[in-house]
Amino acid sequence: MSKESAPQAEEKEQMEQEEISTEESEQEEVSTEEADSTEETEEAEETEEAEEVDPLVELEAKLKEQDDKYMRLLAEFENFKRRSQQENRNKLKFAGQTLALDIIPGLDNLERAIAQAQDEENEQLADFVKGVGMVQQTFYDALKKSNIERTFPQGEPFDPNHHEAVGIVETDDVQPDHVAMVFQAGYVLHDRVIRPAMVQVAKKK
Repeated sequence: MSKESAPQAEEKEQMEQEEISTEESEQEEVSTEEADSTEETEEAEETEEAEEVDPLVELEAKLKEQDDKYMRLLAEFENFKRRSQQENRNKLKFAGQTLALDIIPGLDNLERAIAQAQDEENEQLADFVKGVGMVQQTFYDALKKSNIERTFPQGEPFDPNHHEAVGIVETDDVQPDHVAMVFQAGYVLHDRVIRPAMVQVAKKK
């Protein structure tokens, strides 16, 4: 057998080294692929485990949601019941308002008739005024029994919540911002003004 020349031996050795390097590279690629595949499999398993919900936990969540809905409905019902009860109490409390508003204009007419008759110097009219005054007082008493009060705020501080100002007068006889004259009496049912008193307010000269 003939011996290989030095260049041929070097070339052969270089080729063998390249083959070894290629094999090692392929083995590394295979190892990397296997590692990636393993990681993906593990991640997929972890995801599947995370997606699996404990039936007991899911049931507890649903029960809590239903309980919250029930509590909200119960609160709404209680609010509705309280409103209804308050409305019914108000209806009973102010039940006489409509009737009072029907009666009050007639009382106004009686007041005007009495005031006009008192200006006349006539004995017969005096007896008439006395009789009408008694009828008038009967109405006032009936209204009072229904918690309806007549207000005549002469000389009182002006209160826009209870009085309706129809004019201002300059005077030293009444304190400023007080009622100088009442043109029409007011009426109050419990704490509700059903008709404000029509007044004239005093102003300093």
